[in-house]
Amino acid sequence: MRGLDAALPGGGLPRGRITELLAPAGLGKTTLARAIATTTLQAGHAVAWVDATRTLDPRDWVQVDATGRDALWVVRPADSAKAAWCADLILRTGAFALVVLDGAPVLPRTIAVRLSHLARDADASLLLLGDGNKASEIGGALRLVLKRRPARDTRGGPQIA
Repeated sequence: MRGLDAALPGGGLPRGRITELLAPAGLGKTTLARAIATTTLQAGHAVAWVDATRTLDPRDWVQVDATGRDALWVVRPADSAKAAWCADLILRTGAFALVVLDGAPVLPRTIAVRLSHLARDADASLLLLGDGNKASEIGGALRLVLKRRPARDTRGGPQIA
């Protein structure tokens, strides 16, 4: 995580703002977001993860919240369209340093602006995980886009994925 923190302005995800992490399926955005969540928990802060697609495996998270103070909350709305509403309520509590919104539909501008204001008021980082082809209409958000490197010709050396 030190490499990512060094590359980001301010040394990590900005608090009080929205960060978008966009990548096609299978490129590691959930793994990266989980590492960010783990680092946040280890620093003694609470994390809320809104699992809109209901695809997280709880067994992967057993060792993550080892603080013993229930600092990791996973919220699984019955309908992915309610994920932004869940993030809204979570941010209003002011209890979480990081809120991850995973797999929600692209946010309309009005909802994104409201969530941005709530993140600022709560001094929380709001991390949106989304498909690499569907950026939101959020102005001023930090946008990280993961892309697959083109494969090199195997005759000229190793293939890099």
